[in-house]
Amino acid sequence: MMAKSTIFFSLIFSKKPKFWSQNFVMLCCAFMSIYILSGQQENKATQIVVSLIEHYDSFDNISAKFTYQERMKSSAESTNEILGFITMQKNLYVVSIPNLELRFDGKYLYTISSENKEVFRSENTGEENTPFHLFNLLSYLQENYVASMDIVQNFQDQRLQFINLEPTATAGDIESVLLGINTDSDELVSITMENTAQQLTQITFSDYTYNRGLTSDFFAFQRENYPDYIIIE
Repeated sequence: MMAKSTIFFSLIFSKKPKFWSQNFVMLCCAFMSIYILSGQQENKATQIVVSLIEHYDSFDNISAKFTYQERMKSSAESTNEILGFITMQKNLYVVSIPNLELRFDGKYLYTISSENKEVFRSENTGEENTPFHLFNLLSYLQENYVASMDIVQNFQDQRLQFINLEPTATAGDIESVLLGINTDSDELVSITMENTAQQLTQITFSDYTYNRGLTSDFFAFQRENYPDYIIIE
């Protein structure tokens, strides 16, 4: 007796080309649909990221509250959590967290400790793709990572579209990035980065303020304001 599998394959490859050709065409159409849909999803994800960058570029400066968290990928508990406030103007920023202020004037980063009464000045190394260099970071991700649509989820009373970013080549220590974007307001609400050591860094932003009336020297370090501090240069 002929085996069932032999009968099945003999039917497919029998002298009935119409049956074979119809199945082949259906299979090709299915693969093409998946390919086209995947391309459309990538294009849509890229458009959302571009819209976010354009939205931020339209403002002179941006301020927001933030929560900074670190944890290992294998753990649900944060090893470090910090609440703070940030003001950004392109690649300049001032970050205020309890007992500490980070002030970047475009050339030097000043780390100011009110607890130790110390100021440590470090020169810009060119590695500006950090969440505090948000403008630079988003542009860097757009150029070096492939965006794809992820889930839509409610987060802090907002409906967010999550965008997954994977590097096109070796992109330093950052293996993957997940952006949580409010597409109604074109605002970044969360950014989660995973490094090669499988450590997750998540920053969530809230209470955005745009185009504050900042003084021309807002981002500059004013030595006279720290007369009792030790300044390490």
